[in-house]
Amino acid sequence: MDFSLNEVIIIMSKLCAHSSCFKGAIKSMTHGLSYGAKVRFTHSLVMAILFSNDSLIGKIVKIFKNTKEHSFKLALYALIYKSISCFLTQTTNCQRSLYHGIAGLLAGFVWFKDTPVNAQISFYLLSRSIVAKCKFLYKNNYLPVGDWAANNGVWILNMLAWGMSLYLFELDSSVLQNSLTSSMVFLYKDSDKWRGWRYCIPYLDTILKVIRYK
Repeated sequence: MDFSLNEVIIIMSKLCAHSSCFKGAIKSMTHGLSYGAKVRFTHSLVMAILFSNDSLIGKIVKIFKNTKEHSFKLALYALIYKSISCFLTQTTNCQRSLYHGIAGLLAGFVWFKDTPVNAQISFYLLSRSIVAKCKFLYKNNYLPVGDWAANNGVWILNMLAWGMSLYLFELDSSVLQNSLTSSMVFLYKDSDKWRGWRYCIPYLDTILKVIRYK
């Protein structure tokens, strides 16, 4: 049986939530671009101001580099994910949650490179996915835990994460991410060097340098 282009679009719209899979994929891409830029620009700006020792030009370059990486990759991921999920839905003529999982898995190659931006996004998703999966299993009676554990999943995850990270930090800090190791050295090792009460004031060294420079 032959169908016109308009008839094909109507049939497809009954399967997917949008009127056009092509337009839906393009819109997802543009949303990924704008959302990634909005989130990463503000984060990079704050991090550059508070923690970066680079020059002003170096800070600006790093801010825009991180913003570009996050926004472009999120846009590409959204485009590929939407395209694959629509393709699976249309070719099988049914809508299943599994197809979205497969699409998300296949599109995940976008984040293959080990960069600070990719790592941060992956860790953000992983921690929330673990808590969400535990809640899903408990909700559907697959996880035999009490109400207390179910209602305090984030707290339990935080305790395990902090305990494991500090244990690894003391055992072999080389296996941890460099930024995490640097933070822990500042928090827990540099504090072993006592130079007097006045150095308990946060950023005192920076303040004194500014005063001397003036």
